[in-house]
Parts: sequence; structure tokens; C-alpha cells
Amino acid sequence: MLVRNCRNCTLVQKEPPKVEVQKWEEAERVFQRVHIDFAGPFKGHYFFVLVDAFSKWPEVFITKNTTSDTVIQKCRQTFATFGIPEVVVSDNGRHFTSYEFAHFLKTNGIIHKTTAPFHPATSGQAERFIQTLKMALKKRLQENVNKTELTKIVHQFLLHYRTTSHQTTGTSPAEKMLNRRLRTRLDLLLPAHNSKSGNRSTEGRIRSLQVGDRVQCRNYYGRIKWKFGKVEKQIGQLHYIVRLDNGKAWKRHIDQIVTVGDALPKTALTESTEDAEDYAPPEQAAEQEAAANQQPDGIANENRTLTPRRSNRRRAIPERYGDYVVH
Repeated sequence: MLVRNCRNCTLVQKEPPKVEVQKWEEAERVFQRVHIDFAGPFKGHYFFVLVDAFSKWPEVFITKNTTSDTVIQKCRQTFATFGIPEVVVSDNGRHFTSYEFAHFLKTNGIIHKTTAPFHPATSGQAERFIQTLKMALKKRLQENVNKTELTKIVHQFLLHYRTTSHQTTGTSPAEKMLNRRLRTRLDLLLPAHNSKSGNRSTEGRIRSLQVGDRVQCRNYYGRIKWKFGKVEKQIGQLHYIVRLDNGKAWKRHIDQIVTVGDALPKTALTESTEDAEDYAPPEQAAEQEAAANQQPDGIANENRTLTPRRSNRRRAIPERYGDYVVH
């Protein structure tokens, strides 16, 4: 009792024993609570850090200063990607306690919680990550480094951190945050998989045609909307070569082909043969070109002696010009 009342004794006594750090309540969903802080200056740069309490997903932005405007800008950029959090935890720095930042949080319906002054351990999420970030940068950075190289190193560190299992959650931050694994260079060492298409809603509903099926395929030239023919060849999962009734071959997608009965439609007999986008094998194309170049001599001579057709209509001067002499 005497020592407790002695002023000099109380001034020189040791600090009280530190209590066990009180843990934050476990977050139940992504961006329920985020922790923010600044690291630096380090190599002439500052680092704005944001960590999600649920997934441990970190965001790091290299900045020139620690103003409130910078904090708001980086928070707005992150919120545009992942949504607006419910709670933001920070220390008592002026950039976090300013009127501008408080107004920004209030406008977005965010609860702001601050730690005890000069007690960074209260915001352990951000502090632990900052220590990990500093250690990684010290291993990689040289004395003089430009921002481009620094940005590259930070991005490589973030990819490694986000894809590594976290000691607290047992899974990687990416799996907790995005509900999927991120692809890394380590995946290149694994054997390739023949994975099916991710859009499983259309599996089993794709039509297929057999060679020889009677079909009509879409025509995009002329007045006739459909041309009739038979499937000659399948050149892909969804593409076919259709031999038309007029002998020409078209390449069409399955969406441009409709199956019909075996009976030949009457309209097919009167279709025009002037079509575009015709497909022909190289051998057939060469034969057609050679045949076009070989014309009978009679036809060639006839083309040379053709004369323009003249009208046989009798021409007369209009009556209104009767009083004049026309030369």
C-alpha cells in the first residue's frame, strides 16, 4: 500500500503485464470486415494495405502519399471490384480519422472501428500482413528500384500469397474469396486435362447430322431463303458441308441447317444457281476453272461479231417545233 502511494515508485515501476490479445469475432462472409493500414515509407514509397478478415485476401496499392484522398480513392477502387464492406478497421492516423474519410464511410453505410492509440496489435490482420509484405520486399528489392520494378515484385508476391494455403483458414485466400483456385506456373508442371466445356447447361442438347441426311440450309443471297441438299461431310463438331441439289457445296453451321423429308421439294427444281459462298474441293475448283478457259471457237467468233441492237421506232419532230426549220 505504501509503494502504491509513492509517486516516485510508480514512475519507475515496470509496465503491467500484457494481457492476451483479444481476437476479433470470426467473420462469416466475404467483406463483412476489412482491415486497412499504411506501410512505409519503404524505398521511397508507401503501401496502402487492405485485408479481408474472412478470406485473408490482401490488396496492396503503391502510393506517393498517405492522404485521405488517396485512402478514399483506393478504397473506392477495391469496393468497385468486391463490393462495399460492412465494417472497416483502422488505426487512429489522421488519414483515417479525417472528416473526408468519415463522410465517405458514412455515405456508403460502413461502420468505422479504430484501434487503441499506439497499440497496433489490436488490428492484427493488417499488421501481420504488413510484416509479411516488408519481409518479402526486403528479400527482392535492391537499393535503388523504380516504381515499375516495384509494382512487378508486389504483383508477384500477391499472386503467391493469394494462392498459398493460409495457416488460419487452411485454404488459400483465393479459394475463400473467389471460390476457385487461381492458375499459376505450377499448373504447367501438371499433366494436361481434357476438360469439358464449362457451360454444362447446353450439354446433350446439341443437334447432330449424319452424312446423307436430307436438309435445307440457309441462303443469304437472293429471294430464296432456303436451299435444299444433302449432308456430304462433317468438318467439325458444329460445321458441315452440304451438297446442294444444283451441285454446289456450302459450308454451314448446325444453326443454319434444318432437316427435311426425303422427298425433293418442288421449289428446289426452280432455284437460281447464282449463289455466293460456294464451297468446292480444290480438285473440282481446278476442273471448273479449266473448263471455263476452254471455249468453243464458234462461241468466241460469235462474240467478236456481235453488233449493238438499235431501236426500230419511227422518229418524228414534235409538233411544237413545226414553225421552225431544223437542220
